[in-house]
Amino acid sequence: MKKLGIFGMAFAMAGNMLGAGFVSGQELWQYFGVFGVKGYLGMALSLFVLFLTSVLILLYSQREKITTVDALIVRKDIPFLRNAVGLVSIFFMFCTYVVMAAGAGALAEQVFSVPFYIGSAILCIAVAFVTLSGVSGFLRMFSLFVPALLIFVFGMCIFRLPDFSPEDLNAIKGAGDNPMLSHWALSALNNATYNAGCVIGVYAVMAERVKDKKTVFLGSFVGAVLLMIIASTILSMLFSSIECADFSLPMVAYATGLNNTVGIIFSVLLLLAMFATSLANSVAIAYYAKEKTAVMKKNTNYIIGVSLMSGVCFAGSLFGFEKLVSIVYPISGYVNLVFVIMIALNLFISVRKEKTQTKVSE
Repeated sequence: MKKLGIFGMAFAMAGNMLGAGFVSGQELWQYFGVFGVKGYLGMALSLFVLFLTSVLILLYSQREKITTVDALIVRKDIPFLRNAVGLVSIFFMFCTYVVMAAGAGALAEQVFSVPFYIGSAILCIAVAFVTLSGVSGFLRMFSLFVPALLIFVFGMCIFRLPDFSPEDLNAIKGAGDNPMLSHWALSALNNATYNAGCVIGVYAVMAERVKDKKTVFLGSFVGAVLLMIIASTILSMLFSSIECADFSLPMVAYATGLNNTVGIIFSVLLLLAMFATSLANSVAIAYYAKEKTAVMKKNTNYIIGVSLMSGVCFAGSLFGFEKLVSIVYPISGYVNLVFVIMIALNLFISVRKEKTQTKVSE
C-alpha cells in the first residue's frame, strides 16, 4: 500500500474541506464574512483549531489502529455507546453529503439554467458510482483538483483584488444573523469542529496510509495553510464585490461578473470540490456500514446500500443549498465539538497509559 507523504496528506485534508459551502463562498460568508475584519481573525482561529484536531485524530487512529468513527470517539468497547456515537457521526457526514448535492443543484440552476433537481441527481449518481470503486479513487481526486483550484483562485485574485479596499469592510455590520453563530470567535470554533466532524470518518480510513508522525504534523500544517490562503483570498474578493454575497453561490456570481468563460471554468472547479467532499463522506459512510453489518459485506447488498444512500441524499438536497448550510453546519459543529473533546481525552489516556507501562517495565 502506497503511503501518503506531506503534500499528499495536505491535499487530502484541504480537498475534504473544499466543498460547495467553502469554495462557493456561502460557508465563508455565513461564518466569517458577516463579521467584517474580525472574520479574518475567526478564519485564522478556525484553521488553527482544525490543524490541532486533524493531528490528534490521525495520531490516535494510528496509535490504536482504529479504522471506525465510533471506536475513535468511545475508547472502551461499549457496544451501545459506540453504536450511538457512530450513528450520530455518520448522520452528520450524510448531512454534509446532502448539502453538497444541494450545492450541485444550485450551481446547475444558477450557471447553466438547468433545473435544480437534475444537477443534484447527476452528482448523487456520480458519487455512488465512484464510491464503489474504492478509497484510492477519492484520494487521487484530491491530489488533482486542489492545486488547480488554488491556482485559479489566485488568478482571479490577481485580476481583481487590487480593487479591494479596507473601506469595503465598513459596509459590513460586524454581526451575523444566525443566532447559532452570534460572535466571531464562537463562529470560528463552530466552523472548526464542523469541519473536524467531516474528517473524522475519512481520517479513520486514511490514517494507516499516512507515512509517519512527522507527515501527520507537517501535512496537517500545510493543509491548514493552503486552506487559509484560499479562504482569505475568497473572502477578500467577496468584500470587494459585496453584492455577490446575496447569491446562493457568491463566488460563482463573482467569477461570472469577471467574464462568462471565467465563470464557467470556476463553476467546473467548484463542481469538482462538491464532488470530492461528497465522495469523501460517502466512502466513510459506506466503509462504516460494511465494517459494522454483516449484510453489507456481500457485494450485491453493498451496491444496493450505496445506491439507496445516494437516492435519499438526492431527496434531502431538495430543501435548498443556502438553507441547509445555515442550519446543518452549525448544529453539526456543536455536536462534533463534544466528539473532538472525547477524542482528545482518548489520546491523552492512551499516551499516559503507555508512559505508565514504560515506567513499570523499567
